[in-house]
Amino acid sequence: MNADNAHAATGHAQATHTVDADSAALDVRGLSKTFGGLRAVDDLSFRVPPQSIFGLLGPNGAGKTTVLNLISGLIKPDHGSITVFGDEIAREPAHRVARAGVARTYQNVRLFPALTVLETVMTGFYQHRQAQLWHSVLCLPSERRERREVAERARELLDRVGVTAPPERLAEALPYGEQRRVEIARALATQPKVLMLDEPTAGMNDVESESLGQLMFSLREEGISLVLIEHNVKLVLKFCSDAAVINFGELIAEGDPRACVEDPDVQAAYFGKQSDAERLNTVLRVRGDHGTD
Repeated sequence: MNADNAHAATGHAQATHTVDADSAALDVRGLSKTFGGLRAVDDLSFRVPPQSIFGLLGPNGAGKTTVLNLISGLIKPDHGSITVFGDEIAREPAHRVARAGVARTYQNVRLFPALTVLETVMTGFYQHRQAQLWHSVLCLPSERRERREVAERARELLDRVGVTAPPERLAEALPYGEQRRVEIARALATQPKVLMLDEPTAGMNDVESESLGQLMFSLREEGISLVLIEHNVKLVLKFCSDAAVINFGELIAEGDPRACVEDPDVQAAYFGKQSDAERLNTVLRVRGDHGTD
């Protein structure tokens, strides 16, 4: 696909989002969320620069997906502020957050049952549709024309993200890696300013993961800011310009991705402190000596 078609597919050109250098694509301040008595996110703050690829890292159970759920409006924060290019979205419902320019994928792929690959991506365009509902009911010429245009743009997006399955195939019948690419295409169809990807390379091999990284580079050049949750540290180091690491919902490191990964607190969060391991070995040894279950 040439550059003009690529830009048409996403609805973006490189000059789409012109912002001040000091502004933030996404600014999270003092974000907190408690479920029952469990503090899932604790006074979390981080800033995603415009036109960047930002890594949100942390061990399993750190609260990363909860943060994305808060940003995308699926759940409401107890405290804190979330702004997208200066617009507050912290307590907006999910559909208004989407209209504000935030799109996402999910850790567990979510596709509509019984929709084809093409139809799935087409749904992403409909929040920007021009035809009225009664045009759809009556199948007026304007509706038919818009459907043809949307279908063509959806095909371009499928090609761009590397979906090789026939467009008429059921999306839920695709292999897992293909489903993830369809989900990314659907998110891009909403024409986001900020795109959040929750473990997008799960189910992909190294070549496919590299291809996704190059796609992220291309989207960044078009003005989209990306937030990436990813366990593939090699991918993060190669493609992310900034990162934040959280553990138990708290920020423990922020800044250069390599510096974050090498931070002692981050190492301890991922691998545990040696003193903790020594204490565990002592407990296990004592239990073994005394025959304790």
